[in-house]
Amino acid sequence: MVNMSDMKQLLLRRLLKRADYATLDLKPEAGANHLAEVALIAQIRSGMIAPDDYLQPAATRVALSRDNDVEFYASSNGDRWLLCEHEKADEIFVLHRSNPRSGGHETRMSVGSFLALAPRGPEHEALRVLLSDR
Repeated sequence: MVNMSDMKQLLLRRLLKRADYATLDLKPEAGANHLAEVALIAQIRSGMIAPDDYLQPAATRVALSRDNDVEFYASSNGDRWLLCEHEKADEIFVLHRSNPRSGGHETRMSVGSFLALAPRGPEHEALRVLLSDR
């Protein structure tokens, strides 16, 4: 009997080796595993954070102007999504605040990166509506 988990791991290793372990450079190869590689690459990319969207260390973060934050969605589990603006820079971004039971972590990303995430949820639609009203 073939173990699917082992096959997926083997396929992942081959993909990563071909891209020299640079996940942004993953490309499916033509052949018998093409569809499986396409699906695996999509799965990897859906969990990736673009380099520009990594959180900065606390010491280098610019203070946020909380007066300009707009909460555009709150989930039933307590997660919150806000449209925020830098106090000193002319930059708008999305701030995701996980619920306190999950640790209350904050993740910041550009509006474009947030809207490009898959799968899309109701928070994406709420931001689109907010932006269309501005």
